Amino acid sequence: MRKFIYFLIVVLVVVVALMIRSNTSKSTSKFSTYKATVDTVRHSEKLSGTIFPQFEVQVKSSLSGILDAYFVETGQKVKIGDSIARVKIIPDPRTIEQTRQQLEIARIQWKQYEKVYLREKQLFEKGVVSKSDFDQVESEYLISQQDYEAASKIYDIAQNGYTSGNTSISNVIRATARGTIVDLPLARGASITERNTFSEGTSLAVIADLENYIFKSGVNEMVVPKLAPGKAMLIEINSLPGIPFAARLAKINPKGEKRDGIVSFPIEAILQKSPNFHLLKPGFTAVANLEIEVDSTSLVVFEQDILFKNDSTFVEVLNKEQKKEKIAILTGTSDGIRTAVVYGV
Repeated sequence: MRKFIYFLIVVLVVVVALMIRSNTSKSTSKFSTYKATVDTVRHSEKLSGTIFPQFEVQVKSSLSGILDAYFVETGQKVKIGDSIARVKIIPDPRTIEQTRQQLEIARIQWKQYEKVYLREKQLFEKGVVSKSDFDQVESEYLISQQDYEAASKIYDIAQNGYTSGNTSISNVIRATARGTIVDLPLARGASITERNTFSEGTSLAVIADLENYIFKSGVNEMVVPKLAPGKAMLIEINSLPGIPFAARLAKINPKGEKRDGIVSFPIEAILQKSPNFHLLKPGFTAVANLEIEVDSTSLVVFEQDILFKNDSTFVEVLNKEQKKEKIAILTGTSDGIRTAVVYGV
C-alpha cells in the first residue's frame, strides 16, 4: 500500500513538472514575424453588367391606326428608307367628310386655274401677254395641281387606310437608321399611336448597330473619384467563358442612383474590336474587371495583421529588445489580402 502511495506521488510530481515546463515554453516562444517589403498592390473591382448595342433606334409612326403588316424580320439588316411596316388607318366618318370637302375645293380651284392657264397660254403664243405675266399664271396653275394631288392622297388614306404612288404622305413606315432589326414588339392588328409633341408614339421596331457594343454597369460612390474616361478594363461574357474582351470606360453618369441604401453611379464602356467580336449578342450578361489603382512604391503588409481602433490603424512590430510594440500607420491601396503602408513602418 505504501509503495502504491509513493508511486502515485511520483506520478503527480512528474505531471506537475511537465505542465510547468509546457507553460514556460509557451511564454518564452518567439512570435511569428515577417519582413515588410516594397511590392505592387492592385485594387480591382468586379462589376456585373450587360452588353448593349452602342446605338439603338426606335421606329415610330406619324399616323395613328392599327398594324397591318411587317415587311421585315428580326435579324434582318436594313438601310435608311427601307420599308418596315404598314399602318392601316381606321376610317372616321367625320375625317372622311372633311377630307372629301378639302379634295373637292382643291379640284375646283385646280380647274379654275387650268382654264386661266389655257387662255393665257394662247394669248402668250400670239404675243398679247408678256412672258412674266404668263409665268405667274403657269406657277399658280402648277401649285393648284399639286394641292389637288395632295388632297387626293389625304382623302385616300382617310377612306381606305392606304395610298398609292410615291409620296411623302404614306402609311408605310420606313427605317430611319442603318442597322439590324433586333425587335418587332407588335402583332398584326395592334393599336398604334402617332408620334407628336404630346406623345412619344408606339414603337413598331427597334434598329440596332450590331457592329459596336457597350458594357453598362454601376460603380460604388467611393470608387467614382478614382475613375476617368479612357480607363481600360477586361470584360468576361458569362456565356462565352475563356473569351475576354478589352474595353475602355467611356461615360460616368454625373448623378448616382440609390438602391438598397447604396449609391451607385451608372457607367458605360466601349468594347474594342477583336476576332471574336461576331460572337457578341445584345443582352449578354458580363463581368468587368476594373483596375481602380496601383501602388508599387510602398511597403506591403497582410491585411489580417492590421489592428483597428476607432479611426486609427496599427500594426505590431518587434523593437530592439525583441518585444511587441504597437505603432500607428496610414494605409493605402489594398487588394483585400495585402495593404500598402503609406507611412508608419
